[in-house]
Amino acid sequence: MGQFHKTGHKYKESVLAISEKISGYSGHFGNYKTVYPYVKKYSICKDFLSYKTSKVKMDNLEAKYKISEKERQDVRIQSQREKVVLQNENQQLLNWLFGVGLVIFLLIIIFLAYMVKNNKKLNFRKLKEVEQQQQLKLTQAMLEGEERERERIARDLHDGLGGALSGIKLKLSAQQKKENIPEIDLVILQLENSISELRRISRDLMPESLLRSGLETALHDLCSSQNQEDVAIEFQSTGIFNTIPLSCQVNIYRIIQELLSNAIQHSGADKILLQCIREERSFYITIEDNGCGFDPKNIRNTKGIGWSNIRNRVNYMKGKLEIDSVILKRTTINIELNI
Repeated sequence: MGQFHKTGHKYKESVLAISEKISGYSGHFGNYKTVYPYVKKYSICKDFLSYKTSKVKMDNLEAKYKISEKERQDVRIQSQREKVVLQNENQQLLNWLFGVGLVIFLLIIIFLAYMVKNNKKLNFRKLKEVEQQQQLKLTQAMLEGEERERERIARDLHDGLGGALSGIKLKLSAQQKKENIPEIDLVILQLENSISELRRISRDLMPESLLRSGLETALHDLCSSQNQEDVAIEFQSTGIFNTIPLSCQVNIYRIIQELLSNAIQHSGADKILLQCIREERSFYITIEDNGCGFDPKNIRNTKGIGWSNIRNRVNYMKGKLEIDSVILKRTTINIELNI
């Protein structure tokens, strides 16, 4: 269609050029009647061509305007799209920053909560350590006071009451040689038994063999003195040397002394085995009997002085106490001490 308009336009321009030349030639030769139609055609063609030229220019301008408007519209659409994309990116960035901030905030809260909880644990642990130290000091003071009291009583019994009974025995013996009264012999025998029992009690309160010969000898003497016609005590030891601190030796001796006393008095056993083993910084005590047994729960709740002293001494030496007892069959007590 565009090619057709171009061809028609060229045709009209050709006609206009021919009419212009004919009118020019006819006017040159004075033939105005002949010239007029051509002049008129020339004028009409010229006006038509001017109109077409103007219309083409206007159409071109309108087309350019439409193109420019479309470009501006495309630019606006592209700008809006870019704006939307930028807004989305900004929103995503804000969301990401908010998420990161929230995570950091939660991490800070968790860290602070952990620190508070950890500080509470540390404070509680320190408080427990202080309480344990105070309890150890209290136990140490109590045990040292108990040992001093035992020593004083043993000395009073041995030197005071023992000496007095021995003096009475000597006087009665001298009187008996003069008068030979049978009742005096009976009194002298009772005095001898009392003096022997007094010496045994004094020896239990403060064993001289422990101070003189060490723990192993003192334990041998203890088992020998506790042996009875109906109760046999066997003592086994490994690695017990005199390098153990004296305070630890005294505590070990008192623990074993109390355990043997309980077994003899309450178990009804006729065989008791005592084993003592030392390994570097640890001291192990095992005592077994074939007696009637008991419920260990009752021991944990008991307020008896004997078991209370045993627990205090074991705790003081940072040890462990385990009881394995079968009623009507046996009892095994294992103790581990730090020395």
